[in-house]
Amino acid sequence: MQATLGMDKTIFTFYDESGSISTLTLDKFVADSLQLIVGDVHAWIQKQYNDILANEVRYKKYIKSSWGANGELTRRAIGDIIRATAINAIGSFDL
Repeated sequence: MQATLGMDKTIFTFYDESGSISTLTLDKFVADSLQLIVGDVHAWIQKQYNDILANEVRYKKYIKSSWGANGELTRRAIGDIIRATAINAIGSFDL
């Protein structure tokens, strides 16, 4: 699912670690630009999410304050990582 919000935001769905549908909101400019670069933004977000879960320890030193009580990355932290990765991805292209 993809929906555009009135505040120039776009919502994307992906599957979390339990197989439930979750959402991620990107600025519309970021979403549109990312689509030009990667094509299927949903698949790109899912890949980023899966990579983060598979390599949580790699992110620990960068996001120390975003670890939950059980030592896992919080949902917000994962979303922030994906959003930052998207901005970095579009920043390296001349749009």
